[in-house]
Amino acid sequence: RVSKIMLKVILRTCDKVDSFSGPKRMKPKAEVVKTCFNSLLKSLSIYQGQKELLVVDDSSSEETLNFIRPSIKDGNLFSFQNLSNSGSLIECYKLADTMPDDSIIFFIEDDYLLHPYCIDEMMFLYNKTGHNSRYILHPVDYPDRYKDLYDCQVILGKSIHWRTIKHTTGTFMLPKSIYKEYRHCYQKFTEYGITPGINEDNSINLVYKDIPCLSPLPSLGHHYQYQSTLSPFLDADKLWNENR
Repeated sequence: RVSKIMLKVILRTCDKVDSFSGPKRMKPKAEVVKTCFNSLLKSLSIYQGQKELLVVDDSSSEETLNFIRPSIKDGNLFSFQNLSNSGSLIECYKLADTMPDDSIIFFIEDDYLLHPYCIDEMMFLYNKTGHNSRYILHPVDYPDRYKDLYDCQVILGKSIHWRTIKHTTGTFMLPKSIYKEYRHCYQKFTEYGITPGINEDNSINLVYKDIPCLSPLPSLGHHYQYQSTLSPFLDADKLWNENR
């Protein structure tokens, strides 16, 4: 049975900036954008529910934009110049403000390499509990959770387990109702890199003090940035090669 819950995916792309912070990436950014975009399309194609993909792009090359255009609806590519990290976040959240109140929103950055069943596994939980679900999902098992003991609870998903976490990047899935409730935290996140002292911990991570956030065991993808951000127990090279 096809779910009546609408999934709205807002992808944020920029192939000109190698990294917002940190060392040089494992692969050229344009190659990362295209390969991760392919993985997102594949994961969306497997999920049989209602869905729509929108792209907010900041200053990518025409080659990258022409790669993206054929795979999305006319009018769903929002192309800007020189927005900056903050500016592109603002545009993503402006789009989210227009989404139906009963939708699920997936904010995803352009360097997330997804397992084919990532979105199907994530939406299984929301389809089971409805758009008023009181939790947020992060699609990867982030490796820094294993540096020290990390208290968590574990729940059962469709074919994997999920654990509670307290931190995410800007990639996460949530009901529109939670987004509206904590809009002030997401607004504060747009100041990251502009206002000194603003980061995930004092913006979006504040939401997780009230709303459980879950990440998958094993991972449903990789933050394909550095070796240190790759998730355990999911073959990154194999997943990369399957989506090139």
